[in-house]
Amino acid sequence: TKKLAADLVAAGATSLQPTLYNFENTATTLTLNTTAGVKITDEALNQAAVTTANVAASNGVIHVVDKVILPAP
Repeated sequence: TKKLAADLVAAGATSLQPTLYNFENTATTLTLNTTAGVKITDEALNQAAVTTANVAASNGVIHVVDKVILPAP
């Protein structure tokens, strides 16, 4: 579903967000930290920061991040 930056911040300082990617029949998650901006940690513990939020797209919104976020290995 469409999540604006305000929705991410409203979820709390740190929250787990499910993704649509499944690995070995287990849904993967991303950890969001909104203490100082929005930082996303993937399951490989790589951290990316949102550099531009709420960019309108034809199918929702995107949030530009400064690194590639990978699914579980």
